[in-house]
Amino acid sequence: MNVVNPSLTRKVHIDSPSPAGYIKCMSNRTRTPSGWKLPPVVIPVLAALVALGWGQMGHFIINTKALGNLPASMSRFVDSAAYFGQHASDADYRKSSDPSEAPKHFLDIDWYPAFQNLTPKLDSLIALYGTPTVTTHGILPWSTVQTYDSLVAALRRGAYVRAESIAADLGHYVGDGHQPLHVAVNYDGQLTGNNGIHSRYETTMINVYASKISVSPVPPVYVGNRFAYVMAYLLVSNSLADSVIRADNGAKSVSLWNGSGTIPAAYTAELWNETRALTLREMQGATVALADLWYSAWVDAGLITGASVSAGALPAAFSLRQNYPNPFNPSTRISYRLAAPGRVILTVCAVNGAKVSTLLDAVQGEGAHEVRFDGSGLSSGVYFYTLQQGSRSESRKMLLIR
Repeated sequence: MNVVNPSLTRKVHIDSPSPAGYIKCMSNRTRTPSGWKLPPVVIPVLAALVALGWGQMGHFIINTKALGNLPASMSRFVDSAAYFGQHASDADYRKSSDPSEAPKHFLDIDWYPAFQNLTPKLDSLIALYGTPTVTTHGILPWSTVQTYDSLVAALRRGAYVRAESIAADLGHYVGDGHQPLHVAVNYDGQLTGNNGIHSRYETTMINVYASKISVSPVPPVYVGNRFAYVMAYLLVSNSLADSVIRADNGAKSVSLWNGSGTIPAAYTAELWNETRALTLREMQGATVALADLWYSAWVDAGLITGASVSAGALPAAFSLRQNYPNPFNPSTRISYRLAAPGRVILTVCAVNGAKVSTLLDAVQGEGAHEVRFDGSGLSSGVYFYTLQQGSRSESRKMLLIR
């Protein structure tokens, strides 16, 4: 049934039963949660309140698996794995009581002209388009960065209980940013006759195939420009939205399901078959990005110093620049500077840590250098490139969009 909450002017959907029960509350959105089991005392509250992206199961996986990437110096977070799992969807629970919360979970990025170059200043975007328009189309990247800043502040003042709560929220926003249908105007297939695909993909399918989702640990790197970093993975997610829509059409064709009534198992199996690779990449990417941001917040709060900071510990003359252009298709240039002559290794890896290419392994002289990387044959996504000379190394990320 549908209920209208006048204070939020949002359509609310109370869907068929799950172990926990749930309610959907998004601005004209049908982003249905999964039924992750919760303590009995919590169930009635959630049944009346929440709306989830990726489903509770997906957010639980991202928040808990990201902890496996963190260094031993962040044991305070690592030892709180249960907390991060239990509170992975707290940000969703607030939607019914906080009217400002829902827009933080999505961005209709392709609604904006030249969306690859959105301003990091939310006030500037509002001045250009107005608050109602910006709110309607979501503020996910800005809310992610604001939450990061809040996490740094909490860590600096030693408010670790509060910091863990903020870090769990940060995980939720990062997770939403890696769900392709959270980053597209056609968020529920409503523009292409694929209505309901949002819930079928992020909840129905993930609930059935959660045991098939695995991620590989990747050591975190320091993120200097948080907004650019977030926008990079949002652009990847947006580029995958049409693939999810095509998979929905393919699953309907194979299962002979017309989109009405009970979803047949054959449909869900084929949807997983067609989206498995991109879903695993996005889940992997979410855990990597979340660990990077948690780690960077720890660094910015002054809790990790010295050689453990990838970029900050290097002499100024040893530097790896951001590739250009970025995003790129299919080639880009990587430039760097060496403080002294010596053997240099420049490699490119996928988000799961698998080496894609060794661009350089040679002795070079002091000074500036540049290497071209050709991504032909690779799929869209985020890739790491790492420059190593002796004991010094620096890594950056680049975005390939087909």
